[in-house]
Formats: sequence, structure tokens, C-alpha cells
Amino acid sequence: MLPKFVTECNDIQSSATFDVSIQTNTATATATAVDACTQTDNITSLCHECHSHNSIPRTVVDMDCTPDTPTAHSLTATVSPHISAHSQQSTEHSQTTALTDSQQTACSDTTDISYEPSTDTDSDKENQATAITDEDLRTENKYLIFDTQLDKLLKFCPDCGSRLISCNKHTTGTMLTVVYACQHGHTSSWHSQPIIRKMPAGNLMASAAILLSGSTYSKIDEFFNILHTPFIGSSDFYQIQNTYLAPTISDYWTMHQTALLSVLLPDQLVLCGDARSDSPGHSAKYTSYTIMDTTTNLILDQQLMTVTETGSSVQMEKEALRRSLDFLLSTGIQIKTIATDRHPGIRALLHQEYPEINHQFDVWHVAKNVGKKLHQKALKKNASNLMPWIHSVTNHLYWSAQTCNGNSDLLREKWTSSIHHIANIHHWNGKFMTHCEHETVDDDIDWLTVDSDAHKALKNVVLDRRLLNDMDRLTDFCHTGRLESYHAMLLKYAPKRQHFSFGGMLSRLQLAALDYNYNADTETIKDSDGNEAVRQVFSKARKQWILKTIKQPQQHTHTYREDLINKILERRRDPTIRMDDSASRLSFPHVKHNIATVEKPPLSDAVAARHSRMQKLK
Repeated sequence: MLPKFVTECNDIQSSATFDVSIQTNTATATATAVDACTQTDNITSLCHECHSHNSIPRTVVDMDCTPDTPTAHSLTATVSPHISAHSQQSTEHSQTTALTDSQQTACSDTTDISYEPSTDTDSDKENQATAITDEDLRTENKYLIFDTQLDKLLKFCPDCGSRLISCNKHTTGTMLTVVYACQHGHTSSWHSQPIIRKMPAGNLMASAAILLSGSTYSKIDEFFNILHTPFIGSSDFYQIQNTYLAPTISDYWTMHQTALLSVLLPDQLVLCGDARSDSPGHSAKYTSYTIMDTTTNLILDQQLMTVTETGSSVQMEKEALRRSLDFLLSTGIQIKTIATDRHPGIRALLHQEYPEINHQFDVWHVAKNVGKKLHQKALKKNASNLMPWIHSVTNHLYWSAQTCNGNSDLLREKWTSSIHHIANIHHWNGKFMTHCEHETVDDDIDWLTVDSDAHKALKNVVLDRRLLNDMDRLTDFCHTGRLESYHAMLLKYAPKRQHFSFGGMLSRLQLAALDYNYNADTETIKDSDGNEAVRQVFSKARKQWILKTIKQPQQHTHTYREDLINKILERRRDPTIRMDDSASRLSFPHVKHNIATVEKPPLSDAVAARHSRMQKLK
């Protein structure tokens, strides 16, 4: 079920105009979709049942085929060699085999032909396509056909019923074309899929399916290679991605984002933000910064940075947040509060450039940092008694922030009360809090001894001056748990062990945000008493069983994928969009070709200066 809020935004998204003007860094060629396909002869199925030897199925697709016309669809497993992943152009090799009475079911070996973008022309003859609509193209079933099974259908001429004397098969990416001749001189061809401006529809839709599903070309290519099934080459895929997929996804995300912001325009927003690097460690090439609305749990904006723009991976997070805030404020959005981690650069940025925004710290990040410090202290000699208390102390921080009612002084006293409670002291002198708020406790608890090594280690962390000063930014009890969940889901679209181009990474971020926003309303299951249903899960981090709430089982909503595929097909039908035209692709002038900070030396000099530890010195 589509979230209510997103449904409302979709209504706005489909309207003709928007109240919010959004600046985008995309340069896409805009034109009206033109139906470039022409009506072909009647197309029927090849699978009608024959009633007799002389009554043959007359249902082969009768389509004129010229040497310049690429040929058709159906992921057909054949004995032909797999299309090279790096082949951009290849010459058509066909072998015609005469069919004797004993060889009636055998056709010639198939050969592979890659799509040639250099021949992306739009003549009437080359624009042959069936009358099938884009919606039918998207929804109709597609089949994996074995070569030997296909040969059983290719015995008789569909025009006169005589036996075929020759049959030639070749592939263009995922499309199979059969050119045949019969004893009475009829020659024709059959294509396994429709053609859109000389491009097989299956090639375009397979490329779209790879990106929209969050997969990668290399994995899918290897999958089809194992099956010995022809597939498109890597150069073809990336040209299709850059010309048709990325611009369509960018435009769709912009419309979706505009609709969200127009609905939220009157509100005082409480946002949370966090950065994500494209690789583990401190050697990131890309950093993306995501802004989420904490009320609706929807992604409002994402900014992608490269390390070449700032000079270091540390500065990318700060600069990405600045870009995101400038963009949101330029649309008229009113930001009341933003919660982030304790990044010192972000703290300084918000204090100096956005003083009107209430800057809060994410309590989850603070608690995580406190737990890590306590764990390090508990590993030291004579402080091991602190280890069982770590989880309770971090929970106490959550409770203190949640119940302080916006009072930072009360928050500090509640937080520091943990050093008394853990030592079995439940009354003390204080201004806002003088005793523990819990009921009586058991005496069997392993309390810490006052001024013991474990107790001193606890006080060292709890009474840390920087932590106590940061309590002023925990009073609103903001947390980025849902944003962390989004980052976990983002790994499906942009895994950290895989490198992507800047345009590819941007498209995957936009797809992940669309996926998350369209499925952001998952509710928890209630038991008979109206409480949240839970299940037990073993935590590897805590090494114990914990409880997790059970979400409502529901099918993910992917209606945006259907819209995207339809728009991708429309873009392909537009004759003004061409794969050999740079104006048809997104432009990123600020992105350098590589992240090198020094010039590349000549290859001869590098080879001469190379030394290997594995070779013996002469």
C-alpha cells in the first residue's frame, strides 16, 4: 500500500505546474515523445497447433528485413559464442544451411551482432515496430527459449506451407532474428522482439531492469554467460544508461522531490541528516549527504560529492550539507531543527552560517560513542566489573534525553545520576534531581564499589567535559534511526565494494530514495492486547538475545518503476534523443576524470622505475 503522504505528493507530481522551483544540475534534452514506429504486417503467434503435415502454422511474423535493420528479442540460449562485454561494433556473420529431408529441424548457427550507436538513424524503413504499446511492452511475458526447441517450429514456410531450405539465425544483444527461405522462393525474416528506432526493445528494457533492480551489469552479464544466452555488450549498456536511464531517473526524482517539498512548504520542519561514504575507511571517492524529515520519515534531498571537489574526504560531509541546506532553503522550506552527528566541521558550519536553525545531536550517535568508550575502559585491568553495566548506561542516556522536557540542566543531572545508582547510592544532593526514580531494587545486583577502578572509569566517561557541554544539543531527543535504516537499504543499490561512475552513483542514490519513500509507512503488528508484537533475535554485537518488533507483511510498492520504464520507452521513441549526441546525456562539468592529485608520468618512466620485491637482484 502506497503511503498516504506519498499518494498526496503523487497527485501534485502529476499536475501541470509546481509552486516550488527546484534548481537541478541535470542537463537533459527535453522534447515531445514522438511515435517513431510504423505499422508492420499482421503479427501473430508462431505457436498455433498444426492439424496435419500439409496444414502448417501460417503465423510467422512477416516483416521486411534490410541489411541495415537490427533484429529482434527473446533471451534465447544458443550454441553461439557469448557477446563480448567490451564489443561495441561487430560484423554480421551468417551461415546459411540447406535443409534436407533429414535435416528439416536444423537451422544454421546463430551469430552475435552488437547494437551500433553510430547507425542510430531514424529513417522510415529503420523505424519498423509493431503496434504494441509501451504498456504492453512492459507488462507482457518474456520467455527464455532453447535453440533446439525453437528449431522445432522452424520447419515450414508460413506463406506457402512448403519446407524451408535455409534458415539463418543471428542475435543483436538479447534479440534473435531468423531469416529463412523455402522451396518456392519465399524469403522473409522473423524478429523475437519489437524494435524501437532500430534498437531492440529487449536491450533497452534489460538495461533498465538492471539499474532499477539495484543490480550491476557485470553480475547480470555473468549470469547470462553461464546460461550461454546472448546478452548486450558493456559499451551498449552504459550508453543506454547514460542516454536513456539516468536522465529519466533524474527527471522523475526531481518531480517527486518537488511534490514533497510543495506539500511540506507551510510546515516548520524537524530534519535529520547524515553522510555516507562509498567505501570503508578514510579513502572515499564519493560522499552522499541525505536529509530526512523526521515527521514523515521521507527523504527530502541528497547531495553527492567527489573528493576532488574538496581535496579531502573529511571535508566532503561539511560541503555536502551546506549544498543541501542552501537548496532546501532556496525553495522556501522552513527548517526549525536539524539533527546530525557530532562532526566538528558540521557543528561549526551550522553555528556560523545557519544560526537560525536549532542544531541537535543524534542521541544514537552519542550513545554509541559513550558505549565504545566504556567498552575500552572495561577492557583494562581491574575494570572488568564495568562491562555488564555498559548497555544499562547507554540506555540511561536515552531515558535522560527523552524525559528532560527540553531542560539541559535537568538532562545533565539525570545523566550524571548513573554514577550514584551503579554504586548502589540512590539518594544524593542535587538541584533538579535528588534520588533515583525507579522502584526498590534487588540486593543481588553486582554493584560497583565507590572509587574502585571500574567506578573511576565510569566517572571518567560520564563526567567528560565535552560530553556534558553537548547535553545542550540532546534536549529535543532527536535520533536518526530511520536514516540509518535507509543507509542499510542503500547498500542494495550502491554497495561499498563496487565502483560506479558519478552519474551511475547519482542514479542509484535517486532510485534508493524513491524506493524508500514509496515504502516508508510500514506499520508494526499489534497483539490481542494492543501491544507491539515482538520476536527474539540474537545480536552478534551484544552477544545475547534481543527483542525486535514485527512489521506488517506487505508487498513492496514499486509503482515508480512502472512509470520509469514507460518514460524510458517514451524517451527512446523521441528522435531528438540520440546516443551519439552529448546533449542527450546528463552533464557533470565539475567532476574530474580521476582523483589523482599529481600528473601521470609517462609509461616508459614508470616501467623503468619499477622495482619488484619478488625478483632477485642481478
